[in-house]
Amino acid sequence: MRIQHFVLTRFNVRFAFFINQQGHGEWPGADPAYLDRRLAFFEKYCLPAMKRQTVPFRWLVFFSCLTPEAYKERVRAYVRECPSFEPVFVEDEKPIEGSDMQETFYRYVGERLDADAEWVVTTRIDNDDAFNVQALAWIRQSAEETLSEGRASGAFLVVLRHGNVWLLAHDFTQACSWMGNHFLSLVCPRSDRRQVLSFDHRRFKDLGLPVVVNPKEHAWLEIVNGTNLGNGFRPSFRACRMTSRELRDNFAIDADLSRMRGLRFYWLRYLPARISRRLRKMAKRLAASGAKSGSA
Repeated sequence: MRIQHFVLTRFNVRFAFFINQQGHGEWPGADPAYLDRRLAFFEKYCLPAMKRQTVPFRWLVFFSCLTPEAYKERVRAYVRECPSFEPVFVEDEKPIEGSDMQETFYRYVGERLDADAEWVVTTRIDNDDAFNVQALAWIRQSAEETLSEGRASGAFLVVLRHGNVWLLAHDFTQACSWMGNHFLSLVCPRSDRRQVLSFDHRRFKDLGLPVVVNPKEHAWLEIVNGTNLGNGFRPSFRACRMTSRELRDNFAIDADLSRMRGLRFYWLRYLPARISRRLRKMAKRLAASGAKSGSA
């Protein structure tokens, strides 16, 4: 049983669906200000832990072929720091439609398959998020155990369920468990042309595939680089639990977390907002219940 592992990351490819979804009047992916900002996040938060992974993998990061040459050289230089890194410059002079996304990503994976690869693991990560330094080893272990024990004869998903969210503007960190997170892995036999970017991670159940859940804690770090609270946060007394040392040990990120600032944000802004929202929902349900009773 020979497994080959790919990590797939989108960067600035011109996909029509994402351009329309994000409401950009123009595609921003070749703008120097945009690239400087995105690459700075990539270098500080995403790249460090990928350099410290402990199992073999190929990391395909998809860039637009229209990326300015100076930035192409900048990303090619990452290979010296992380030999598994491979920039892929996608032919996207014309925006790629949603129906072509699956074939676009699979083509680049398929071209790089080893002759003896029997199973293919594709794992997704966004360019401004981070994996635990052991994450790919945990994914591979789950895949190998599932196959060797005969628990799957076809494609299946591996989910690192437990991770952390970090709201940068407030040093707010929270441990969370999320099945449909954007760090999923798809394990397929070589003949299966699917890969992990071919479906919406939030709708993974629609695939109807077996799901293997890896129980490791702190497996991933979602980094919210704005002040928007609409990013799936749920109030929990596990909030603010991560220390600067844990951030370095788990994710290879060198940053000083202000625990007090995170707690202050949680108690004074975040938790009251969530309680208020919950009370409004309860009031609506009670009003609806009262209306039904009155009409009975």
